[in-house]
Amino acid sequence: MKKTLKKTIIISLIFTILLSRTVFARDVQQYNDAKSANVHSVLLPKEEKVSYDIVYGSAKSTALGTAVCSVANDGKGVIRVWAETTMFKPVDWAGITLYLEQWDEKNKAWRIVAEAEKEFLPKDEADGELTSATLEMSVSDQPMGYYYRARALHELEFDGDWYEIRVTKTDGILMEYVP
Repeated sequence: MKKTLKKTIIISLIFTILLSRTVFARDVQQYNDAKSANVHSVLLPKEEKVSYDIVYGSAKSTALGTAVCSVANDGKGVIRVWAETTMFKPVDWAGITLYLEQWDEKNKAWRIVAEAEKEFLPKDEADGELTSATLEMSVSDQPMGYYYRARALHELEFDGDWYEIRVTKTDGILMEYVP
Protein backbone atom coordinates (compact mmCIF):
# COMPACT_ATOMS: atom_id res chain seq x y z
CA MET A 1 0.00 0.00 0.00
CA LYS A 2 2.81 2.44 0.92
CA LYS A 3 4.66 1.53 -2.25
CA THR A 4 1.62 2.21 -4.44
CA LEU A 5 0.92 5.56 -2.75
CA LYS A 6 4.55 6.61 -3.11
CA LYS A 7 4.58 5.60 -6.78
CA THR A 8 1.34 7.54 -7.46
CA ILE A 9 2.71 10.68 -5.82
CA ILE A 10 5.97 10.52 -7.77
CA ILE A 11 4.17 10.00 -11.10
CA SER A 12 1.79 12.89 -10.29
CA LEU A 13 4.73 15.19 -9.54
CA ILE A 14 6.47 14.22 -12.79
CA PHE A 15 3.33 14.96 -14.83
CA THR A 16 2.80 18.25 -12.99
CA ILE A 17 6.34 19.38 -13.79
CA LEU A 18 6.24 18.21 -17.42
CA LEU A 19 2.82 19.61 -18.26
CA SER A 20 3.03 22.98 -16.54
CA ARG A 21 3.76 26.17 -18.47
CA THR A 22 3.87 29.88 -17.85
CA VAL A 23 0.80 31.95 -18.70
CA PHE A 24 0.96 35.71 -19.22
CA ALA A 25 -2.39 37.32 -18.47
CA ARG A 26 -1.80 40.51 -20.47
CA ASP A 27 -0.66 38.76 -23.63
CA VAL A 28 -4.19 38.45 -24.99
CA GLN A 29 -5.32 39.15 -28.55
CA GLN A 30 -7.47 42.13 -27.56
CA TYR A 31 -4.54 43.81 -25.79
CA ASN A 32 -2.26 43.24 -28.79
CA ASP A 33 -4.94 44.51 -31.19
CA ALA A 34 -5.37 47.64 -29.08
CA LYS A 35 -1.74 48.56 -29.66
CA SER A 36 -2.26 48.30 -33.43
CA ALA A 37 -3.89 50.96 -35.59
CA ASN A 38 -4.95 48.29 -38.11
CA VAL A 39 -8.52 48.10 -36.85
CA HIS A 40 -11.21 48.89 -39.42
CA SER A 41 -13.40 52.00 -39.18
CA VAL A 42 -16.00 53.49 -41.49
CA LEU A 43 -15.40 56.93 -43.05
CA LEU A 44 -18.55 58.90 -42.22
CA PRO A 45 -20.22 61.44 -44.55
CA LYS A 46 -18.66 64.91 -44.44
CA GLU A 47 -21.72 66.33 -42.63
CA GLU A 48 -20.87 64.32 -39.50
CA LYS A 49 -18.85 66.41 -37.04
CA VAL A 50 -18.79 63.99 -34.08
CA SER A 51 -18.25 60.25 -33.77
CA TYR A 52 -18.25 58.11 -30.66
CA ASP A 53 -18.04 54.48 -29.56
CA ILE A 54 -19.39 53.02 -26.34
CA VAL A 55 -18.83 49.53 -24.97
CA TYR A 56 -20.97 48.40 -22.07
CA GLY A 57 -19.64 45.93 -19.51
CA SER A 58 -20.40 42.38 -20.54
CA ALA A 59 -21.25 39.29 -18.51
CA LYS A 60 -17.50 38.62 -18.41
CA SER A 61 -16.76 42.02 -16.84
CA THR A 62 -15.96 41.98 -13.16
CA ALA A 63 -15.37 45.71 -12.70
CA LEU A 64 -15.68 47.55 -16.04
CA GLY A 65 -19.06 49.26 -16.49
CA THR A 66 -18.66 51.30 -19.68
CA ALA A 67 -15.86 52.43 -21.95
CA VAL A 68 -16.45 55.42 -24.22
CA CYS A 69 -14.38 57.44 -26.67
CA SER A 70 -15.25 60.24 -29.07
CA VAL A 71 -13.74 62.56 -31.65
CA ALA A 72 -15.23 65.92 -32.58
CA ASN A 73 -14.55 68.95 -34.73
CA ASP A 74 -14.49 71.80 -32.20
CA GLY A 75 -14.02 74.40 -34.92
CA LYS A 76 -11.13 76.74 -35.72
CA GLY A 77 -8.90 73.77 -36.55
CA VAL A 78 -9.24 72.09 -33.14
CA ILE A 79 -9.90 68.34 -32.88
CA ARG A 80 -11.25 67.20 -29.50
CA VAL A 81 -10.64 63.60 -28.45
CA TRP A 82 -12.18 62.23 -25.26
CA ALA A 83 -12.37 58.90 -23.39
CA GLU A 84 -14.06 57.76 -20.19
CA THR A 85 -14.12 54.52 -18.23
CA THR A 86 -16.68 53.76 -15.51
CA MET A 87 -16.55 50.85 -13.09
CA PHE A 88 -19.09 48.65 -11.29
CA LYS A 89 -16.92 48.69 -8.20
CA PRO A 90 -13.85 50.57 -6.94
CA VAL A 91 -10.57 49.47 -8.54
CA ASP A 92 -6.90 49.65 -7.52
CA TRP A 93 -5.66 51.23 -10.75
CA ALA A 94 -7.03 52.47 -14.07
CA GLY A 95 -5.33 53.65 -17.21
CA ILE A 96 -6.50 55.23 -20.43
CA THR A 97 -4.41 55.51 -23.58
CA LEU A 98 -6.02 57.78 -26.15
CA TYR A 99 -4.99 57.88 -29.81
CA LEU A 100 -5.90 60.37 -32.53
CA GLU A 101 -5.46 58.70 -35.91
CA GLN A 102 -5.50 60.12 -39.43
CA TRP A 103 -6.67 58.18 -42.48
CA ASP A 104 -3.86 57.75 -45.00
CA GLU A 105 -5.70 57.49 -48.32
CA LYS A 106 -2.57 56.45 -50.24
CA ASN A 107 -1.78 53.46 -47.99
CA LYS A 108 -5.41 52.78 -47.01
CA ALA A 109 -4.47 52.69 -43.33
CA TRP A 110 -4.88 54.63 -40.10
CA ARG A 111 -1.78 56.23 -38.62
CA ILE A 112 -1.37 57.64 -35.14
CA VAL A 113 -0.76 61.41 -35.16
CA ALA A 114 -1.26 62.20 -31.46
CA GLU A 115 -1.63 60.26 -28.24
CA ALA A 116 -2.14 60.81 -24.54
CA GLU A 117 -1.90 58.43 -21.63
CA LYS A 118 -2.91 58.78 -17.99
CA GLU A 119 -2.94 56.53 -14.94
CA PHE A 120 -5.54 56.89 -12.20
CA LEU A 121 -5.20 55.84 -8.55
CA PRO A 122 -7.71 55.76 -5.66
CA LYS A 123 -5.53 58.14 -3.60
CA ASP A 124 -6.17 60.86 -6.21
CA GLU A 125 -9.94 60.71 -5.64
CA ALA A 126 -11.66 62.84 -2.97
CA ASP A 127 -13.37 59.81 -1.40
CA GLY A 128 -10.42 57.45 -1.95
CA GLU A 129 -12.41 55.19 -4.32
CA LEU A 130 -11.63 54.95 -8.02
CA THR A 131 -14.88 54.32 -9.93
CA SER A 132 -14.40 56.44 -13.06
CA ALA A 133 -11.60 57.86 -15.18
CA THR A 134 -11.65 60.51 -17.91
CA LEU A 135 -9.01 61.73 -20.36
CA GLU A 136 -9.38 64.48 -22.94
CA MET A 137 -7.03 66.15 -25.39
CA SER A 138 -7.46 68.97 -27.88
CA VAL A 139 -5.24 68.85 -30.93
CA SER A 140 -4.74 71.94 -33.08
CA ASP A 141 -1.58 71.10 -35.04
CA GLN A 142 -3.14 68.69 -37.55
CA PRO A 143 -4.06 69.66 -41.12
CA MET A 144 -7.72 69.96 -42.04
CA GLY A 145 -9.26 68.11 -44.99
CA TYR A 146 -8.43 64.62 -43.66
CA TYR A 147 -10.42 61.94 -41.86
CA TYR A 148 -9.61 61.44 -38.18
CA ARG A 149 -10.77 58.94 -35.60
CA ALA A 150 -10.24 58.29 -31.90
CA ARG A 151 -9.17 54.98 -30.42
CA ALA A 152 -8.85 54.33 -26.70
CA LEU A 153 -7.43 51.57 -24.56
CA HIS A 154 -9.27 51.29 -21.20
CA GLU A 155 -7.42 49.24 -18.56
CA LEU A 156 -8.28 48.28 -14.97
CA GLU A 157 -6.53 46.41 -12.18
CA PHE A 158 -8.36 45.37 -9.02
CA ASP A 159 -8.47 42.88 -6.15
CA GLY A 160 -4.71 42.54 -6.23
CA ASP A 161 -4.32 40.61 -9.48
CA TRP A 162 -7.40 40.97 -11.72
CA TYR A 163 -6.99 42.83 -15.00
CA GLU A 164 -9.59 43.97 -17.54
CA ILE A 165 -9.17 45.77 -20.83
CA ARG A 166 -11.55 47.18 -23.43
CA VAL A 167 -10.86 48.96 -26.68
CA THR A 168 -13.11 51.63 -28.14
CA LYS A 169 -12.73 53.26 -31.55
CA THR A 170 -14.81 55.77 -33.42
CA ASP A 171 -15.57 55.94 -37.10
CA GLY A 172 -13.64 58.51 -39.12
CA ILE A 173 -14.93 62.05 -39.51
CA LEU A 174 -13.73 64.56 -42.08
CA MET A 175 -12.14 67.52 -40.35
CA GLU A 176 -12.76 70.76 -42.18
CA TYR A 177 -12.01 74.23 -40.91
CA VAL A 178 -15.11 75.63 -39.20
CA PRO A 179 -14.92 79.23 -37.94
